[in-house]
Amino acid sequence: MKKFKLFLPLILAVILPYSMAKVITTSYAYTLTPPVTPPVVNSFITVVKPNGGEWLMNGNTYQITWKSSSDIKTVNIAYSNGPFMKNLATGYSGNSYNWKLSGLAATKNAKIIISATGVGGSIVTDSSDKTFTILTPKQINPIIVQPRNYTNF
Repeated sequence: MKKFKLFLPLILAVILPYSMAKVITTSYAYTLTPPVTPPVVNSFITVVKPNGGEWLMNGNTYQITWKSSSDIKTVNIAYSNGPFMKNLATGYSGNSYNWKLSGLAATKNAKIIISATGVGGSIVTDSSDKTFTILTPKQINPIIVQPRNYTNF
């Protein structure tokens, strides 16, 4: 009988899952804890807007927004219209940036590019999924509609 009691704690320790906090023997209690591993963070950044299809007017301010993993502290924001690229902000923190459009050439090929440094020094980048359009005030031609009967307004 004593031989059985000596082996019982060993059998329980091997069979019972880690969720069982303590294995109790006749005179001792053992605490089983699984090894602690740090959480895995997959660094990411995603442009939310402008993300394609928008029409932006020179002279106005628009908000650039993005989502990112918790390890991303600062980002670099750039504007591209194909071959031309311009930095808008470097080392910027937050999830949105107010962009004042001024002096930009009209284009149908505009994109926003956001980059950052993630866990372990990895570089993560995202850009607008599709192009958006930048207009200049000269491109907007108002249409004047006059009533047919000039006496009855």
